[in-house]
Amino acid sequence: MTRFIALLLLTVPIAQAAPYKIALLCPRSSKDMHTESLQAIEAIKLAIHDSGEPAELEIIDTRGDPTEAKRSADHVIKSGAIAAVGMLGGEEDTRLAKLLSEAKIPSIAQSSTLPNIARPYVFQTCTDDEKQAQALAVKLRSLGLTRILTVLNPIERSPLVFSAAFRREFIAQGGQILKEFDIGSQSATKLAESIHSAHSNADGIAIFSKSQPLISLYVALRKLGIDKDIFATDSMLSSDISAPAIRLGKYLNIALFLAHSDTTHPQKKTTTFIERFNKTNPSIPITFFSFDALLAYDSAMILLKAIKEAKSTTPEDIATALKRVSFDGVTGGGLSFDKNGKSKRNIVFMKFTGGRLEALN
Repeated sequence: MTRFIALLLLTVPIAQAAPYKIALLCPRSSKDMHTESLQAIEAIKLAIHDSGEPAELEIIDTRGDPTEAKRSADHVIKSGAIAAVGMLGGEEDTRLAKLLSEAKIPSIAQSSTLPNIARPYVFQTCTDDEKQAQALAVKLRSLGLTRILTVLNPIERSPLVFSAAFRREFIAQGGQILKEFDIGSQSATKLAESIHSAHSNADGIAIFSKSQPLISLYVALRKLGIDKDIFATDSMLSSDISAPAIRLGKYLNIALFLAHSDTTHPQKKTTTFIERFNKTNPSIPITFFSFDALLAYDSAMILLKAIKEAKSTTPEDIATALKRVSFDGVTGGGLSFDKNGKSKRNIVFMKFTGGRLEALN
């Protein structure tokens, strides 16, 4: 009889977890972020596969337009998605975060560094601009830079937030900003000439802008014989860096990286992921500096881990689990969130020396 019961149990199918849906919010139709969006989509598909979770992906095009935020948020709600990931750093992210939080949709902003993103039900993978700026100001003062010039684009929100916070902290640390330059619509050569006329008493030059291609400004500055330290942050660098990435070492001295715990010695899991991704997606290859793809994978993985550990699909349980879990993924350094939904990730400073990256931490 016992043997019969055992055989009967072997024939009973094991209950499978019910499938659920997660939404990906990305500016897929945006000209500036089209490739990054496609990379994020494929990275999240790999995360779903690797997690073993029965998740289905609902892709929502935010179009990179703040006026489309409500439509995008409504799409998430109507799709039945129990959680969302995405928000690649566009101006629409602040509005999206507010709407998703109000709708109690547990969400992860994977690449956005704007302030006021993290809130109830919304978690921010990257350190926000204000904290980045404060850390950079302290670091530069510790390196002996006292008098600097700054360059920013007045029509870009993220660099404006960054530069304002940097200015406050740099001055508070005893530094002096000799002059601020607006990129505006002038050419790299003309801007470099303006900087050249004011650089003699400066220790360094800070570039706070996402305008492309910034590499032309770096080149123009060096051609004019300006040998001062030039520094910037990763969000202002990532679009400029292409293989070989270290070509910026000819022009740039100090960089601020948030997505990678050790850029000089990539983790094996990171290089393995990049090789695997590129083998599967040869038309949209990624590098170690493809932050949107790498962060998409880690953000999806920690979200899926939280859903699994919550053993629930209710918003409250998933949000609570997200404050508890951590994930050591392909971006290194471990990913986890504090009680306010902000990233606990350390800020990593790098310096270009002889065309090579060198850790400053």
